[in-house]
Amino acid sequence: MPRKIALYLSLIAISLFCYANSLHGAFVSDDLAAVVENPHISQFFNAWINPQHLFNFLSYKAAGFHPLPYHLISVLLHSINTILVFVFLSLFFKGPASFLGACLFAVHPIHTEAVCWVSGRPYLTTALFIFITYFLYHRAVNPRQKNKPFSLLPYLFSLGFFAYYMIINYPFFSLFIFLPMLIDLTLGKGMKNWRFWLPFILIALIRLILAQNALTQRLFLMKEQVIFPSANPIFYFVYSFYNNLWLLLWPAKLTFYHEPITFPPSLLNYSLLYLLPVIAALIFFFKKAKELFLALAIFIIFLSPTYIPTPITFIVAERYFYFPSIASSIVFAFIYQKGLAKLPKLKPYLLALLILVIATYGLRTIVRNRDWQNAERFWEKTVKVSPKSIRAHTNLGLIYAQKGDTVQALKEYNRAIEIEPNFSIAYNNRGNVYAGLGNLEQALSDYNSAIEINPNDAEAYANRGNIYAKMGNLEQAMSDYNKSIAANPGYGKAYNNRAIVYFMQKEYNKSWKDVLEAEKLQCQIYPSFREAVKQAAGITE
Repeated sequence: MPRKIALYLSLIAISLFCYANSLHGAFVSDDLAAVVENPHISQFFNAWINPQHLFNFLSYKAAGFHPLPYHLISVLLHSINTILVFVFLSLFFKGPASFLGACLFAVHPIHTEAVCWVSGRPYLTTALFIFITYFLYHRAVNPRQKNKPFSLLPYLFSLGFFAYYMIINYPFFSLFIFLPMLIDLTLGKGMKNWRFWLPFILIALIRLILAQNALTQRLFLMKEQVIFPSANPIFYFVYSFYNNLWLLLWPAKLTFYHEPITFPPSLLNYSLLYLLPVIAALIFFFKKAKELFLALAIFIIFLSPTYIPTPITFIVAERYFYFPSIASSIVFAFIYQKGLAKLPKLKPYLLALLILVIATYGLRTIVRNRDWQNAERFWEKTVKVSPKSIRAHTNLGLIYAQKGDTVQALKEYNRAIEIEPNFSIAYNNRGNVYAGLGNLEQALSDYNSAIEINPNDAEAYANRGNIYAKMGNLEQAMSDYNKSIAANPGYGKAYNNRAIVYFMQKEYNKSWKDVLEAEKLQCQIYPSFREAVKQAAGITE
């Protein structure tokens, strides 16, 4: 036991060392809405049922919006998952091989997005619940007492953990149902244990049926962001598999947006030929090296949402790798253990080589962590690696606009529009810059373009309404605010701006109603304006 504790502490130390320079990283992208602009972050009632919300609540209570506790929780979760990887690998390999595989998991650069990005933390908690759920299942079907073929209590706890996490974060976690199948098949227990898989499958099916509306909304959102040129699922599997595999092996060009997606003609025409080596490898490994079969199968199955021809995820996103990357740890442990068995004299050289790989990956992780230190550096690095990413250029433009560097902001928005002339967000954001510069005609033109591309763009309608209000066209401004609210009834700024127009039109009761609605939606209202509307409407609170 002391030896195991020492190994656990070593893995924690390695994880902390690799991610120490990430602890003061900035809030980036979705972090702003999830943390800084989240009106419910301080409410425990909204936090207790969801680990992600709970962690943010605790971090907020500890240090407000200082990034340290938010990132520290992610690093600690990664350390715990690294220990669980070691325990998982110990089911198949001896201690030294399992430890080396866990070390690789601890330092692998592909994990930086999930660990350094606060909004990537659900992938850490998903992995945590996958391990906990599986270990309980494994204890149930492999009880310590040899005369006891099955242990009910761990099995019920396993189902309970599975059902709980399926409620709050089902998309990737639903793939857990395949893990017991794969491991039981790898260990030759498929015929014995198949009936224990059925309740997990039933729970997953029920949850996915209940989530149809959410899945439909997700499909609608992704359809606007990702354009796929083919309906052939084999094509998407091949593209995703080889690109993701290469990124796992050679994580040199890490970036938030792996775009644009370029599809070689040979891949479109001969995707079946690219599929054959994967099938052959699965068959060969199942017969000759079941651990490698398990690694390849986990990698394939837990990235399977990226293969769907109707886009529900991005094809390549580093946060998706967090659990599937355990495949590389399995391969690592396999190489060490089997290599020693066949060539024991090469042990020092093999060990040195594997340690060199771990050290190299660890150094790459430390360097990558620096990209998350502030939002400007983050988006500049993203643009550098993905120079044709319209989202990266648009986000970098937003950072420059917030700094007041309108020249650079316009340059980035122009570049995004040059790459993709039908990207409405870039037009809307460029319109904001022109509006700030007082160029109302150009701002109006950009908002018109954004609305023409996306007729449901609530923000563009509200922004265009602001321009009409400044031009004195209150009727058209009111029309745009109404359209903004119709497109997104939860957009507080539209209520706030409409309240101003109502006040200017001396419709004080309507203005007061919009003020209250904007406040309900946590939209900031100037106290002086609120007091003026209140008095004009004759309201007493």
